[in-house]
Parts: sequence; structure tokens; C-alpha cells
Amino acid sequence: MDTFKSGLSIDGGGMRGIVPCVILKHIEEVTGKPTHELFDIVAGTSTGGLLALLLGIKLSAKEVLDLYKNNGTLIFKKRILGFLLGRLFGPKYSSEGIKKISQKAFGSAMINSVAMPVMAISYCTDQGMPKVWKSWSDSVSCVDVVLATSAAPTYFPAHKIGAHGYIDGGICANSPSACLASEMLRLYGNDIKLLSLGCGERVTKMTAKCCKEWGYIGWGKHIIDVMMGGSSQIEDYMCTVGLGQHYVRIQKQLPSTMSGELDCIKKEDIRRLEAFGEHLWEENKDKILKHILE
Repeated sequence: MDTFKSGLSIDGGGMRGIVPCVILKHIEEVTGKPTHELFDIVAGTSTGGLLALLLGIKLSAKEVLDLYKNNGTLIFKKRILGFLLGRLFGPKYSSEGIKKISQKAFGSAMINSVAMPVMAISYCTDQGMPKVWKSWSDSVSCVDVVLATSAAPTYFPAHKIGAHGYIDGGICANSPSACLASEMLRLYGNDIKLLSLGCGERVTKMTAKCCKEWGYIGWGKHIIDVMMGGSSQIEDYMCTVGLGQHYVRIQKQLPSTMSGELDCIKKEDIRRLEAFGEHLWEENKDKILKHILE
């Protein structure tokens, strides 16, 4: 399949982005090649969008992994008001931390200057529709795209670009795999293959009795997980049906011992996320390498 164009899709998941970083680090070590040389195009949502852009400016997966491990407390820095009032009257975190990290990584670079084709998914609030940022057709700063794709409702404030507001694309396509597959078919034709990396699945199971009685408060703490998980699963279904053997999805439910929150930044959380990434690699490395190298 050496004539096939190869795509990489990375889910959203906050600090759980450590998981695909670990897998990509191993892929780079085994193949001896950086990610931007192994794939023809990469797409990401939320933390996956940040990952896609960092890989697109030729950072190694290890460098990206270190960035996550060393900057969690800066990314998820609580607002004073958010700390006092929770998420009832505003986002829990300021976007200043992730903005600072993005400015250090990208400077003034525009999305159309990255080294490989990159896509990132957001949702445009005033137009009421998804926005797919594309390096080959958009001219906006990488920092703006990061802030737009990662503005998870209740966690971070919406981000304004020009006249429009944007929030985390995870509300519509937490896994951008079907979006990427559609774009690859348009760009490259039918000879495509796709590797989709999840961040560990946080399954929220609710009894029918509970759901029947819930209102704003009951649904409030569950709705983000439900939307993210559900959208990822339907994208997986579409790619499985549409691409068959040319599609590989790496995802697994997180152990019950792990919090799995988007903002799990404690040292023990990070250690467990790395260990989970190692587990996924060991469990799937033969399948992954066969997909990439054949």
C-alpha cells in the first residue's frame, strides 16, 4: 500500500492527549522517522488540534509529550472567580495559560505555514455550525486555531477570531477521523489509509431511570463526556464502514482507577496516563506498525 496516502487523526481529551503522544513517540522511535514524514495529513480536535499543529511544525512526539507533562498546571490555571463559583457563572479556567504556551511554540506562525497539511475542528457559535480549519485554505494564526479548537465549554472561554466566536470542536467531532477521511477522499482519491488515535475513553453510563428525571443540574456534570464520547463513536463507525481494513482505531476505556477528567494535572494522573499510553502501544503495536509500514 505504498501508493496509499496516509492520514493521522487525534481525538480531543484535555490532558489525556498524553496518551496519543506516548503512542506517537514509540512510532517515531521504531521507524526512525518524525511524524510529519510518516503521514501525509493530520487532523485533530481540541487537544488533538494542538497536537496536530505541534507535529505540523516538526516537533517530535517526545517534545510534545514533555510539553504536556511540564505545562499542565499552566494550561489549567484556575480563574479566581471560577475557583469561587465553579462553572455556574463562567469558565473554570482562563485561556491565558494555553495562549502563553501556544505563543512560545508557534510565535506568529500562520496555519498555512506548517510543514504538512493540518486540519483542526472547532464549532462557530454565531453561525451555529462546525468550522474545519485547513492549512491549505485558511490564513489565521496557529495560536488562534489552538484557542478556537480547545475552548471546551465550562472549562475555557469561547475564542473570538474576526467577527466570529468559536468553541471546542469536541461538541460535534471529538474524533475528527470521518472529517479527515472525507477530506482525504476529496484531495487524494480512493487510495487512502487512516490511523485514528483516541485519548482513552471515559464512559459515562446512566440508567434510564436517572436520565428520565434529570434537568439542567442532573445533566450538567455528564453532558460534556456524553457529547465527546458519542461523537467519537459515530465517527469511528463511519470510518469502519467506509474504509474497512484501511482504517485502524486505537482507543480503549480508561480504568476505573483513573479520573479521566480533561484537567487531570496531578503528578499521579500524568503517570497513569503515560502508563495507559504504554499499555495501548504494547497491545496494538503490531497492528499500528503494519498499518503504517505496509
